[in-house]
Amino acid sequence: MTEIMITAVDEHKVEFTSALGCGAATWVGMPPRQGNTYDVEIDIDDIFQWGKNIDISVQETSKIDVVGNNLLFFGKIIAYEDDGVLAIRVGGGIIFLEVSDAPNEGENVAFFTSINNISLHPVNL
Repeated sequence: MTEIMITAVDEHKVEFTSALGCGAATWVGMPPRQGNTYDVEIDIDDIFQWGKNIDISVQETSKIDVVGNNLLFFGKIIAYEDDGVLAIRVGGGIIFLEVSDAPNEGENVAFFTSINNISLHPVNL
């Protein structure tokens, strides 16, 4: 789970800031209000291939950044399941990705995907 502040809303697309950086994504559920803070789960609908859209990184600090029409993430691998699901800690949250091969646990990674592949799901605590 990640805490974000909404900086812009355009139908179901939102722009946000967080302790990890800035980003943009599709909002799922009732439209958020610009300027409000929300706890969200990040869902990424993409398949990742080593050397293409995910790779080992020297960046040790979790971070999110917009690069063109993509959202770039930096995090640390915490687990890999036999079914091809990779768990990555990004800040205080965990993001699950479908990957092509098994990586080494504990490695720092950078991965990116189109903003259109990212959904934010508000979590009510």
